[in-house]
Amino acid sequence: VGASSSEQWAHVKASWPLIAILCMVNMHMWGSFVSLIPIGCANAAPESDAGGSNTLAFAQNFGLMALVPGIVLAPLIKCSDTVFYWLSFLQVGLYAVVYSAILDFPRGTWGGAQSAITLVGCFCLARFNEAFIATSVYTILGERYPKTSYHIASFMGICDRLATTVMTWASFLWVMYIWPSQQR
Repeated sequence: VGASSSEQWAHVKASWPLIAILCMVNMHMWGSFVSLIPIGCANAAPESDAGGSNTLAFAQNFGLMALVPGIVLAPLIKCSDTVFYWLSFLQVGLYAVVYSAILDFPRGTWGGAQSAITLVGCFCLARFNEAFIATSVYTILGERYPKTSYHIASFMGICDRLATTVMTWASFLWVMYIWPSQQR
């Protein structure tokens, strides 16, 4: 037996803070880092890793391995909404480090083995955190609102894809037009 439309909408509105966290996490991870992480890796790489290809390989491969524990642990560790707010603050800090490498800010501080390790570590922790948050949010909302979880997940998916698509296009335009002009 499904819920009424007003009940479905009430549950979506009650879930909005968790939906916003999920959108923020995925918007940056999938929207911008897919196209921008190679730039960060090139900036952070030591001289022996010309172009940052090895740094990128470590970031992508270890980042993918970090997803699995996040996905597996999420249903096992029940967290309150407050924990997700704190995890989202941690995520913002990790994103700040990654964006700092992408933008080479402050100029000249990135480059070398320590920079590459810092970038790869922050990226991997961000991937773990992203998987943990996303899986937990879907699990929590499914358990909290069993009658309307399908509708909440559908709405959340639409918001998530919209935010990610906007960020993907913004990153694409930055890589194509703004970043090359800054390299001159």
